[in-house]
Amino acid sequence: MKKYNFVFYMLLLFICLFAFSAKAQQASKTMQEGQSYFANKEYDKALKKFQKEYKKNPSIAVKFWIANTYAEMKDILQAKPLFLEIATTDAPELGMALVNLANCYVSLKQVDSAHFYYDRAIKEFAQMASGYFNKGQLLYSQSKFEEAKNNFDKAIEIETNNWWYYQKRLEVCFASQDFECALKDLIKVKALNPKAQNEMNLAYCYSMLKKYEEADSVFQVIYDGKDALFLNNYGLNKHNMGNSEEAKEIISKSLAIKPTNSYAYRNLAIIAIDEKDMEKGCEYLNKAKSLNFEKNYGKEVNQLLIKYCN
Repeated sequence: MKKYNFVFYMLLLFICLFAFSAKAQQASKTMQEGQSYFANKEYDKALKKFQKEYKKNPSIAVKFWIANTYAEMKDILQAKPLFLEIATTDAPELGMALVNLANCYVSLKQVDSAHFYYDRAIKEFAQMASGYFNKGQLLYSQSKFEEAKNNFDKAIEIETNNWWYYQKRLEVCFASQDFECALKDLIKVKALNPKAQNEMNLAYCYSMLKKYEEADSVFQVIYDGKDALFLNNYGLNKHNMGNSEEAKEIISKSLAIKPTNSYAYRNLAIIAIDEKDMEKGCEYLNKAKSLNFEKNYGKEVNQLLIKYCN
């Protein structure tokens, strides 16, 4: 969910690298072979081709390909200094180099440096969506949901047909308990990418919007008794339909599969509170809190603890 892509679209990378000069348009056979290997994720072979080309043509464009290949190979210590070198130039590759340099710092868990280079990319290349998108992902990983959404909003303004941007924004909407927002993005993702597997999220969203019958119809189609997340969401919807005993059984099955699921304890707490069993509800809320609910899902559990357990 919190995955950082050094080169989000291969096509975008190809265009950015070689659209700026007549020489670039006449890419050598070695470069063409390297690009082909890169596109096929044969990074070892791609790297050899790019390094061979660099000996003949030590250009920023070729260096950028080498840096990105190292990045895709997860060799961040090789990739970072190359991106740093490009960051001191005014080459056409500068914008993407800044974003990818920031991604390197994310991988190295040097968050301040990551934010610095994302911000520089945004400032100097305000119409490049990937700067906003990747910064949004970092903010999301830090549970800064409102700031993350603002950055995803900006990325979507620039690239309105990028389904992955909507996919990541809807995750922030869920974390922020903004289910109307999430539903809109779910519908948009389905329109842009019909193959996207979002039925679980759709059912959950209907459930949280109190459209329980619509949710139940989706849950029944995608039923999976071995999926802890599915059982957790399905169970809560059963409770909301008035089948609380069945709901507790389903959520208990979820916890048997994944005992550390803080959201399952949140759901059990909701059921207990609705049944006026505050002692049990507070017990479940404290358990959810101890399992880092806030980091993953926001402040709801803390708010419920203040409301019902103080």
